[in-house]
Amino acid sequence: MKILLNYLALTMLASAFLGCAGSYRGHNRIQESNINIRGGVFKDMEWEDELRLKRTSFFQGANIHYDVLIGELSKDSPFGNWLGNDKNLLNSCDQFFVIMLYRNQRNSIGHTTVVEQLRSLNRDVVEIPSFRTNFNQHYLSKEMNFKPYLVKALCVKSPEKLGELNLFIPGFKQQNIL
Repeated sequence: MKILLNYLALTMLASAFLGCAGSYRGHNRIQESNINIRGGVFKDMEWEDELRLKRTSFFQGANIHYDVLIGELSKDSPFGNWLGNDKNLLNSCDQFFVIMLYRNQRNSIGHTTVVEQLRSLNRDVVEIPSFRTNFNQHYLSKEMNFKPYLVKALCVKSPEKLGELNLFIPGFKQQNIL
C-alpha cells in the first residue's frame, strides 16, 4: 500500500511539473537590454571608444526565438574603420545603423521577414562583410557567442532622423527596436 501511495504521489508531482512547464512554454515575451562594445583594432589603429547596441530579444518560454541588436554608427566613429573598403557606405547615408540578427533554427521566421521590414520607407539594407569579420574577432563577440548572427547595415537616406523603428515578429507585439 505504501508503495502504491508513493507511486501516486510521484505521478501527481510529475504531472503537475509537466503541466506547469507546458503552459510556460507557449508564453511569448520581449526583453530589451544594451550592450557596449568597448575598444577595437583595425590594421595599425586602436581605439577605446564604445559602440552602443540596443538588444531586443524575442522569447518563447525560456528559449530565444529571435534576437536583434542595432546601433547607430556615426561618421566619425572609429568603428567605421571596420567597414574596410565599404567605408564609403557610411558617408553616403544620413544615418547608418549596424544590425545583427539571430534566429532560432527551429522556428519558421526567417531573416527575410525582418530584412524586408527594414527595407521599407527609404531604407537600404546592405552587406558589410568586413565589419562582420572584424567584429567577430572582438573579444566580446567571442564571449557572447555572436558568431551565428547575421550582420548587416541599415542606411537611411533622409534628412529626418529615424527616431523609431518598429519591427513585427509573428507571434509577438510590434516593437520599437531603436
